[in-house]
Amino acid sequence: MTTLAVILIALWLALILIAWTARAVTPQGPYAGDRLAVSLAQLSTKVYARLVHRLKIDGLHHADAAWAAAQATKRPLLLISNHKAGVDGALISAAMPMFVRWMMAADMKHDTFEHAYRFAQVIFVCRENGPDGPSRDMAGVRAALRHLAAGGCVGIFPEGRLCRHPGQIYPFQPGAGLLISRARPIVLPIVVRTASIQPTAYASLYRLSNSRLEVMPAIDFGAPASAPAPALRPAQIVRDLQARYEQWVGPVNPEPPLPTGKD
Repeated sequence: MTTLAVILIALWLALILIAWTARAVTPQGPYAGDRLAVSLAQLSTKVYARLVHRLKIDGLHHADAAWAAAQATKRPLLLISNHKAGVDGALISAAMPMFVRWMMAADMKHDTFEHAYRFAQVIFVCRENGPDGPSRDMAGVRAALRHLAAGGCVGIFPEGRLCRHPGQIYPFQPGAGLLISRARPIVLPIVVRTASIQPTAYASLYRLSNSRLEVMPAIDFGAPASAPAPALRPAQIVRDLQARYEQWVGPVNPEPPLPTGKD
């Protein structure tokens, strides 16, 4: 057997092994796109999270339990987290058993990652004051509600921006309460304990870190969407969530002005 033949066989076996491994980590839930491509992306993200950010996760069984409960009761899952670094969403997605569609501020988009946004099916929302701001905001909310109605998982950072202050959070914005009151999902809280805190959001993507996440027990704010009324109003839900994160992370830092660029 020639050396070339040996190399080709080795490459073929390596591709089979990679494909098999990727299939094993395929995220669950609805998503658009080729299943193998999504599986390979999930595998790559897991490797990146482990090697570059040395990711450690506590309480991952809560994520498995929440997703199983959502599937058993035919309800959506809403994932929420405090926000310390631009890489938070990728690290959380790498740890989750389900496919997470993240909501992201439109003014934080970067042309370099346009293909990644489309592949990850990011839901963009506008947080700027302007003539088209409110309509674009509602378009993002409607897209998130449609995905939740289809039994998917949506991820949101209720603070709406990065809070780089250790042991503190920023005030939670009303969007999470609105989504929960309308879609009535099971809510899975994630706490970012340590992160790659950098001067800009995107700098955390390529800096080494020792990141740690903690998955908390799921929260149920009300009955499924077929029920006549939500158990709590959106403002009450936001207050409840913020109070929980104050216990888990620390006190609220006074709200700063909304950022106008890439943070």
